[in-house]
Amino acid sequence: MPPPTNPRDEFDQLQTSIIDEIKGDAQAIANGVFGTQGHQLGQTAVSTAYLEQVYRQAYLDNNREFLSQEALRDPLQFEKVTDRLGVVIPETLPSPAPPSAPSQPAAVPPPPSAPSPLAPTAGPPVPALTVPPVPTLGGAPPLVPPVPPPGPLAPPPAVLLGPNGQPLPPSA
Repeated sequence: MPPPTNPRDEFDQLQTSIIDEIKGDAQAIANGVFGTQGHQLGQTAVSTAYLEQVYRQAYLDNNREFLSQEALRDPLQFEKVTDRLGVVIPETLPSPAPPSAPSQPAAVPPPPSAPSPLAPTAGPPVPALTVPPVPTLGGAPPLVPPVPPPGPLAPPPAVLLGPNGQPLPPSA
């Protein structure tokens, strides 16, 4: 066969040789990546009884995350096992009540009167911490009760800011 003289013919010949090379290697690559029929990589065969036991335990533990993952991983297997276990979907699921549309818009209550930003506001009083006596067991070191979390903090005093954003000096 004479060599092609047209650049388009050369391109077609190169494309055909690349496709033939890929076709020759495709099956070997696919077997290496995905395994062969009956021998899937990363999967092992388990007995039906074991699979039913795992699913039954997941249902008893209410392990929805596992069950959801299994249903997504292999829906046919999931359905077969749940059928054998006798799991049924309830005929009627409780549906949320449709929201009743109000005939008139609800009246918006007026906002509570806000304190003046210049007047300092006192927060709720902070209760005093009382520590019960530390129990001891004979010669053992005393048992220390856990420290309760601190109460709410009082808000900082109001500070007037000047036009430059800096606090104004106190006026006496």
